[in-house]
Amino acid sequence: MQAVAHSKAASPMDIEIRELRAEEGREHVPALAQVLRDCVEGGASVSFMAGFTKAAAEAFFENVVDGVAVGVIPDYALFPDGSPCDTTIFWKKVGERKEARRGR
Repeated sequence: MQAVAHSKAASPMDIEIRELRAEEGREHVPALAQVLRDCVEGGASVSFMAGFTKAAAEAFFENVVDGVAVGVIPDYALFPDGSPCDTTIFWKKVGERKEARRGR
C-alpha cells in the first residue's frame, strides 16, 4: 500500500488496491486503520461511527488479519476503474466475551 493511499489529496489514479496476505497485512495495520478513520471522518458509513480511536481501528484490522480465508467469490466487487475483482470470505472462531469470563 502506498502512503499516498490515505491522503485526502490523493486522486483515484494515486491509489493502489491489491490483495494482502495475513503476514503482509500485519505490516500494514497502521495504514489500513488510518484509511478506515479517514473514510469515517469523511462521512462514509462502513459500520463504524465518527470518533472511534486509532487503537480501535488497529484492533479491528489485527482481528481481520488473524482470520482464516475460506473461500473466494469471483468477480464479486469492483475496482475503482470498474473492472471486477474477487472477494475473499474469512472465518474466525470468536472466543468468549471478556464479560462472560468474569462471570458477568
